[in-house]
Amino acid sequence: MDLSIIIPVYNTPIPVLRRCLSSVEAIVDVSFEVLLVDDGSKEETATFCDEYAATHPFIRCFHKKNGGVSSARNMGLEAAQGDYVLFVDGDDEVLADAFTMPLEGDLILYDALVQNGDTQKLVPTLSEAAPDRDTLLKKLVTTKALNTPWAKLYRTELLHKHSIRFLEHFVTGEDWMFVCDFVRICR
Repeated sequence: MDLSIIIPVYNTPIPVLRRCLSSVEAIVDVSFEVLLVDDGSKEETATFCDEYAATHPFIRCFHKKNGGVSSARNMGLEAAQGDYVLFVDGDDEVLADAFTMPLEGDLILYDALVQNGDTQKLVPTLSEAAPDRDTLLKKLVTTKALNTPWAKLYRTELLHKHSIRFLEHFVTGEDWMFVCDFVRICR
């Protein structure tokens, strides 16, 4: 399997979550599983997750006591079986043809289209096709272009081998630390 798509959910409005899951269902050209991690949501959201997973065999649903997005992502990482991990938030959408480039390398970067109200902004990650580790680390320290865990594919084998996880006790900066930890061990 190519991808494990980890989607943490905490009381995400059902229409928004349904839109996210529909966008994931439309992905072409790669095989994938969805790890839907309910982080202690209200019963309505938790029930929706269970019912949606019951009718979609590529979705596995997990429930946990509320511990924050980092602990939900970590639970998904423990269960990930794909060659790569992709983090998607419950209010995100994934473009169906996003994965047309070859899945090669330890870290694959994608541009993101960020919507704020009626405004959309393209957020490029890097202009280089295959940046080296030093370039990535410099970009992490000097810009905000790589601070988030989404719009990236991480080689699952390395995440497990090096026990790279989100720091659950951090209130802020845990996404940046996760990306830094991963980039540091990339080849």
